Amino acid sequence: MCKIDQFYRIKYVRDGSSPKVPAGSAHLGFSLIELMVVVSIISILASVAVPSYLNYSKNGEISTALTTLVNLSTRMEKHLLDYRTYEGDDGCAVSAPGSDNFSFSCNATPDTYTWTAASTDSKFKYTIDHSGNKQTEKVDGKSSSESCWVFKEDGACY
Repeated sequence: MCKIDQFYRIKYVRDGSSPKVPAGSAHLGFSLIELMVVVSIISILASVAVPSYLNYSKNGEISTALTTLVNLSTRMEKHLLDYRTYEGDDGCAVSAPGSDNFSFSCNATPDTYTWTAASTDSKFKYTIDHSGNKQTEKVDGKSSSESCWVFKEDGACY
């Protein structure tokens, strides 16, 4: 058998008596203070986790866009080797892929091309040209003239 003492601890007894709840304490729920402590701990954890996740997600989207630009550049060079021009029937030899977070555009002549990836929220803009020159035109909404692809807040290049 077991008994519940005044601190809501269960005590096991051998005398055969049934456990009883102390008088005046029939409700065994959580107090308001206990709930507030739990809510505050969860909010502190969320205030750290949510910005970290958003930054991680943003870096993943940028990385995907930059990889797509490199792939487009490679396909343009292949087209030049096969047909001796960067132009195709619709202007650019390679069609722009679809993306939820970035839009891709091409400006091509027979001898040159420039691919541009611009984020749909207008905070990031990257380019690559026929010579392999990479440029960052916009990072987190701020203009930039870096001759590399900046994708982190600390200015790290890709």
